[in-house]
Amino acid sequence: MGNGRSTVVAALALLFLGAHCGNKPEPKPDPDPASCADACAHMAELGCEEAEPTPEGATCVEVCENVEGSGVVTLNPACVIGIESCEQVEACVQTGELGAAGRGGSAG
Repeated sequence: MGNGRSTVVAALALLFLGAHCGNKPEPKPDPDPASCADACAHMAELGCEEAEPTPEGATCVEVCENVEGSGVVTLNPACVIGIESCEQVEACVQTGELGAAGRGGSAG
């Protein structure tokens, strides 16, 4: 009887391990640092406030990469690279669930 129990335990262990190995969540794609760097450089050339470090010291590129990695909102670096004035930055932002108030807006 002990041999049958060992077989069942071994089978359950393999099933458990196999289930966990096959169900790993896919990692989010890394943001394209060059795109964020290019977007931030362009905003800096235009003198945009968004290109400045945050009060906590995070650079524009760090903020951009974090936002791009969130999967909820994008700064759309390809769009930002083509803007002609700082007022056009907000038009490039694309949101999912947050909406316009979710990006640095005041809590209401």
